[in-house]
Amino acid sequence: MQRKLKILFTTEDFYPKSIGGQGIYGYKLVTELKKLNCQVCVLAENNDSRLIFWRDKGVKLLLTPFCFGNQLLLSFLEFAIFQLNLRKEEFDILHANQLSGLFFILFKPKNVKKIVVSIHNTNDDLSLITKSRFKRLFYRPIVIIEKFIYQKADILLFHSELEKKEFEKKYQYLNIYPQIIPHGADLPVKSIYEAEREKFKMKYKFNKDQKIILTVARLVEKKRIDRLIKAIQTVNKESSKVGLIIIGEGRDGKKLLKGSPPGIIFLGSKKYDELDYFFEISDIFLLCSEAEGGVSLAALQASAYEIPLILSQEISDPILKNEFNGIVIEKITTKNIAVAIFKVCKNYNLYIKNTQKITKPLSWYKIAKVTLNFYQRLV
Repeated sequence: MQRKLKILFTTEDFYPKSIGGQGIYGYKLVTELKKLNCQVCVLAENNDSRLIFWRDKGVKLLLTPFCFGNQLLLSFLEFAIFQLNLRKEEFDILHANQLSGLFFILFKPKNVKKIVVSIHNTNDDLSLITKSRFKRLFYRPIVIIEKFIYQKADILLFHSELEKKEFEKKYQYLNIYPQIIPHGADLPVKSIYEAEREKFKMKYKFNKDQKIILTVARLVEKKRIDRLIKAIQTVNKESSKVGLIIIGEGRDGKKLLKGSPPGIIFLGSKKYDELDYFFEISDIFLLCSEAEGGVSLAALQASAYEIPLILSQEISDPILKNEFNGIVIEKITTKNIAVAIFKVCKNYNLYIKNTQKITKPLSWYKIAKVTLNFYQRLV
């Protein structure tokens, strides 16, 4: 019988009130590792609801003060709290989400055996898509610091082959030791009937024959929701073929809402566990983000519900085969998004049939078992 591992998880984003996939990833992984008899401790940023949510879940949670989006300050405070509270405890694995591992790598504690760094969106990725010169200047030192983390970590953890390949193109000179473990998905609970779908359409004034498109994303520039809205307008000029549900919030929310035509519904932020309902009532899942770090957890979950996908190229692997169970958008323009919607709607029954032939993502429990085996081999 293998001994119980003790794992320290440090992160920039966590659940609840997570702002992206990194927070959901940490939530699901930590929860399932606990079920596998691991001792898990989490260092994260303060949030009023986090202590209450995790209080009875058997996970030790230590929170830093709120850092107003300053990743370096958060990384320093997580390390400081570790030194104050955990320096006498022995940890087999420190699993760090990107920059949160900085000070642990700079001053590696003697009570931590191995440091694993998860790769999500790199700051280099974000610097390439921003239009702001100020932001580009801001990203430069962060990119250099990230490279240092990638070089000094014991191992880097990727979540898809495409994510790893894209990373290696940028950092080919780094002496890295990579491991690929995909994200998981929750197995669908088919509980919504056609009557419920029709009720939803009536509530939001969709026509009975309209296809409902779902997107789950933060309302920020890199998610290209503005281009998606324009594409919906283009499609609906010919006929009211589609309606759009947008789940998410962000700094561009008011601007996007102000310019949106009828048939586009903003539902704000939803808890992760509430998303199943929307996957079930939707006909198509669409995400045209320019920065997802190679994997979209929402798209993975949508694939488990066997609905056609329309995704940007960088997040299509391995759940989308172009022109089979959906469409890959190679360049994110309004025209290309609209063309993809037209194609899927025109041959919808064929795409639906093909979704059943695609290999489904593994459950989070199985992903946690794979991750635990990886930890055990490492120590």
